[in-house]
Amino acid sequence: MTDKNESKLRYATIKGLENRAKKGDIKAITQLYERYYDGYGVEKKLDKAESYLVDLSREVKNKKLFIKELVLKDFRSFSSFKSTFHSELTIFVGGNGTGKTAVLESLCLALKFPSRCYVSKKANTSTPEGSDIKNGSKEYCDISVGMAIHDFKDNSKNDGTFQSSFVANSELFLGRKSGKHEDFKLLGNIYRYISKQDETFFPFFYYYSVKRISTASKSLSQIENEMFKDKINSERLSILKGNLDGSTNISNTLQFFMQLDSRARSNEFDNIDSLEKEVEDFEKIVSSLDEDKIPESLSQTLLSKRKALEILQQEKQENFWHSLRTVVIEAVKSIVPEVEGLFIDRTSGEPVFKVRIDGEELEFDQLSAGFQVMTGLAMDIALRMAWLNPSIKKPLEVTGVILIDEIELHLHPEWQQRVILDLHKTFPNIQFIVTTHSPQVLSTVDKKCIRKLVIGQDGLVSAETPYFQTRGVGSMDILNRIMDAPSVPDVPEHKLVLDFGRALSKGDECESKSLLSEIIEHFGAQHPVVADCESQKRIAEIKRRRKDSSA
Repeated sequence: MTDKNESKLRYATIKGLENRAKKGDIKAITQLYERYYDGYGVEKKLDKAESYLVDLSREVKNKKLFIKELVLKDFRSFSSFKSTFHSELTIFVGGNGTGKTAVLESLCLALKFPSRCYVSKKANTSTPEGSDIKNGSKEYCDISVGMAIHDFKDNSKNDGTFQSSFVANSELFLGRKSGKHEDFKLLGNIYRYISKQDETFFPFFYYYSVKRISTASKSLSQIENEMFKDKINSERLSILKGNLDGSTNISNTLQFFMQLDSRARSNEFDNIDSLEKEVEDFEKIVSSLDEDKIPESLSQTLLSKRKALEILQQEKQENFWHSLRTVVIEAVKSIVPEVEGLFIDRTSGEPVFKVRIDGEELEFDQLSAGFQVMTGLAMDIALRMAWLNPSIKKPLEVTGVILIDEIELHLHPEWQQRVILDLHKTFPNIQFIVTTHSPQVLSTVDKKCIRKLVIGQDGLVSAETPYFQTRGVGSMDILNRIMDAPSVPDVPEHKLVLDFGRALSKGDECESKSLLSEIIEHFGAQHPVVADCESQKRIAEIKRRRKDSSA
């Protein structure tokens, strides 16, 4: 190709990108920024690059990033698999061994790459390991993920779609397949570029596995000293270390909060409490005197102390550590409304994390497993989201993707019914992708958000959206229709009830009477099952009398 033709091609490429950029195409705007910043294919112009960076920030900021689609080939137990995702919530259900956790972990592997690109343009890509390749595969393992950016207010309008695949070749594969990572690299770069102009915005990706309760994690303890340096923004990406490994542990979260609390209560603000008490005492004195008998010196002293307290309180409010502590406590109160406060008790000389519930102060270990799980989860998400975006006014409204395996872990059925609603209320712009075995969880979720993993006759697993609406439906119906489980277990006592119904239908009074006696003996005379049987008996007697009178 001649120089003249190359020049024409470069011009056409730039012109095409500019036309797309004018329409708000995020990829085109990013590529133009890169080209003018690096001088690739065009004359290097930093002022023009800066202009495109401003456009990029405007197009991306305050928009939602979410996973749109997943396609798997020869990944673990999956020969092939495909699923779409709702932009706010997707819940995977299915029997043991259908691959719910594998779906989450395939997404984790893909999301690691854009997370790494937050930090460096030369970030290493993600690659499935040998153990991820399906046993007996003669080709390759492929994880293909599509993500989209769209306006918070208009879910139908996608402003950008990013598709990448991550591949590992089987030892039996005669050819060679490579992954396609460019889109996810571009996606991670976009947010890194924007942070140069606006350091408040990084989407949040995190995975909470079933090990989130008991497995010790080194991720936070290894980096905690690094995280508590004075240069907050320069270290904020350290919070993403191990973010998709599923290794988070509540004990580390509590340790993090203890150090956060220490910073929030630094010596700089130690005299706020005493100053508040002084102001309160002076106000009591002033209020006890007649207005015309209040000494001028007393009024001036009170005014001066009020002003000093106001300034100190304002400084404390603007203090990063205090603000972060406040964000965490508010998140916990939103998800666990029984909690009135979190604090560190230092009266014994050894700091102890405590929770105030209904006026009672309890150590964390004294809480039930359910309270520990949800308090720890709320704290961890809020801490990490706010740390990642320290300058943003409402850090809990950051966008991102959070994956949670077995969302109902250790929760009472009543809590299972509200856990999804509470998470969405507290973190409104996060896409939650979770698994569950709980019909109570599904009873608060619209069917469009549910993906039921079904193993077909060919052995392939498909993700099906139920025809049956689940939101607002009783757990027994969901067990039967969605989870393919009987609402009543197959035990002898249940067979008694079935046999009783059959005996009534046949008109066998002797048999039905005998069975009813056994039912009452087992369930108790006041049990709803007994009440239902007696109701069936009365209806059968009415039908029999009508039949006899008409004969």
